[in-house]
Amino acid sequence: MPLFLVSRVLKQYNGGKKIVAYDGYVMAQDQKIIVQKMADAYNMTVEQVKGALRATDLKDMEGQLKIRKTIDLLVENAKIA
Repeated sequence: MPLFLVSRVLKQYNGGKKIVAYDGYVMAQDQKIIVQKMADAYNMTVEQVKGALRATDLKDMEGQLKIRKTIDLLVENAKIA
């Protein structure tokens, strides 16, 4: 989804408030859940999975979470005419 559309939608439906999926170096709860699922799937510890992830992987995860949260917000505020 183009960034300008996401920005426009957020301003219209969320009062321009940012959707935070990742805050600095602290993993968001959503990311912790994803990493835990990955650890379970590969029979690894969470720390092993974190060690295997690159910074770009975390950035990609952040982008995917923002898109998912934006879609959830749109669905939640959708009005069917």
